[in-house]
Amino acid sequence: MWTKTINKKSFTLIEIVIVTIIVSLVYYFSISNLSFKTSDKEKIDLLNLPKIMKSYPYVNTLILKCIDEGKKCLVFSDDEIVDEFDDLFETKPVVYSYDKNLDIIYFDDIELKHLDRYEVVFEYKLDKYNKAKDLILEYNEKIYIYNSFYDKAKVLDYISDVNVYFEENEDRIRDAF
Repeated sequence: MWTKTINKKSFTLIEIVIVTIIVSLVYYFSISNLSFKTSDKEKIDLLNLPKIMKSYPYVNTLILKCIDEGKKCLVFSDDEIVDEFDDLFETKPVVYSYDKNLDIIYFDDIELKHLDRYEVVFEYKLDKYNKAKDLILEYNEKIYIYNSFYDKAKVLDYISDVNVYFEENEDRIRDAF
């Protein structure tokens, strides 16, 4: 009796499915766990700005300066640019002093790249003790109150609510003593 030997020259469907499953598992457990983000920092927005700024390393001063109507922001750590990002603001914000008078604050222009001057529309500065100058920001029909004691801005709906906010805080401080 003749024995016929079969020369196998291709894969069966089962073998292809098994290889595909193995490759998929290897990908899932190794490559998919890598982070492809360019930065480990959270997305900066107006609410968490104080917390994010405190996460940058610096020795004496850390300053966020927004130029070009607020569309471009630069982070300076001890007078060196360490980060930049776009679109924190869509339109120019209004910045007020942190008091009941609500005096508008204007910032000094900055000079970058071969004597090009830019108007600074917003500035948030931390000193070497991690304290910021308190300020009030009006943007997109919201009021953001930045106080150096909090990692998040207090958000109000109307500029007239600022006086109520200060009165409530005066009462809390008075009650504490």
